[in-house]
Amino acid sequence: MRRWHSRATGNRDGVGVLKQMLDRTYVEQTVKRDVRQDEDLDPIADVLISGLRAAASLKDDTLKASVQDLSRQDRSMRVRQAALEALKVIG
Repeated sequence: MRRWHSRATGNRDGVGVLKQMLDRTYVEQTVKRDVRQDEDLDPIADVLISGLRAAASLKDDTLKASVQDLSRQDRSMRVRQAALEALKVIG
């Protein structure tokens, strides 16, 4: 996750990494999910939302399709909402 954070800071060199951050399947395979059942934490959604915020700040059209997919199909309402907000900024 540290690798992602360093790339998701508005630098266009990180577009490839952002594409990975916006891919739920990839993130699920990469992020360790040691969460207790009684806690309301979702580290996978947190990575996706961070990627969405970075995508919005870049306003890069190559990320728009991934953002649209998350806004329509992601299982997390938090991620879907963040994707809708990112789309408003991306245009």
